[in-house]
Amino acid sequence: MALPTSLDKEAIREAYEDIRSNLTDNEWAVFKFDGLKIVCAAKGLGFDEFCAEFADNERAFGYIRIQMGDEMSKRSKFLFLTWIGPEVGVMQRAKMSTDKSIIKDVINE
Repeated sequence: MALPTSLDKEAIREAYEDIRSNLTDNEWAVFKFDGLKIVCAAKGLGFDEFCAEFADNERAFGYIRIQMGDEMSKRSKFLFLTWIGPEVGVMQRAKMSTDKSIIKDVINE
């Protein structure tokens, strides 16, 4: 029987609010698995740095703010990303849909 995934709800919610806020410089947050627990693993600036957080042998979630538009009209768009690296096993891949719903419940509160 598979053990249930838990998460650091407070840290994940705090990181989500940080990215949504215009008051901080952080543009992204990455949530990774620490054993059976999803934690906020990193926050930062820049798309290249965001992409560098995802390894081929791990599962993760990302949340990023992207600026769209021109100089006269800028808008923030937000992207929630599910990452399953190509080296992740079948059982862990299958579990991602359940884990995704758990983390989405926290950020959609």
